[in-house]
Amino acid sequence: MKVFQIHSQLSFYAILAFLVLIGSGCEKNDINNNSLNINQKTIINNGSVVSNDSEGISLWMKEVTEDSRCPEELDCFWPGNGAIAFVLTIGNHSYPFTLNTYISPKDTLIGKYNIHLTDLIPWPKANQTIPQSEYKAEVFVSKNNQPRKGLSFTQT
Repeated sequence: MKVFQIHSQLSFYAILAFLVLIGSGCEKNDINNNSLNINQKTIINNGSVVSNDSEGISLWMKEVTEDSRCPEELDCFWPGNGAIAFVLTIGNHSYPFTLNTYISPKDTLIGKYNIHLTDLIPWPKANQTIPQSEYKAEVFVSKNNQPRKGLSFTQT
């Protein structure tokens, strides 16, 4: 009987160790850990800054300046738009810009970094105002190793 218990315990611990190893190997592309990912989606809480120390850049989601997106429960003539004010800092230089969910610009190129807004979360609901503190932006930042001679960005 003791041999069976020991074998059962070893099997349990072996399975548990296997699950831990598998879980630790999973990669999360859309995490919010104050890290600005290059060539991966990054989720930024409104009012927060994410940075990439190896690139020497940071991105601040300053505020949602407009949210006229059609609420989930309604059928609207057009989908509406969400506009977000950001500030990209490269070294000691800061570049403010605005990105939109529906109208242009949805992305911008600043130096060698292309920043694309992929989503504004949460989606509005009828007769409910979303507090600024609940907004999150999903962005995709890619790096162009051949930057334009002049910086291209939208002023806010």
